[in-house]
Amino acid sequence: MENSIGSFLVDDAFRITGRGWVLTGAVKGQIEIGYRLDFGSEVVLHVSGVEMLRKFNTDNFGLLISNQFKLRQELIDLNIIGATAQILQ
Repeated sequence: MENSIGSFLVDDAFRITGRGWVLTGAVKGQIEIGYRLDFGSEVVLHVSGVEMLRKFNTDNFGLLISNQFKLRQELIDLNIIGATAQILQ
């Protein structure tokens, strides 16, 4: 088993047409492009972009993942939105 270098609590998600999905939330630890988000249950997503979001006096991040999902409901059904993922290097 790989070692976790942090965690990411997913608050929400939105799609950028032609680029993929952005998961928004709080990072504890570190995150970089190329790292992976392990949600357990065999759901591992690769981070292809990182942006800092300033909203309501919090420093949340937006993590761009692949375009493998067609509907937001898929992220909900897989328990990604609202879940905490382990960050793997």
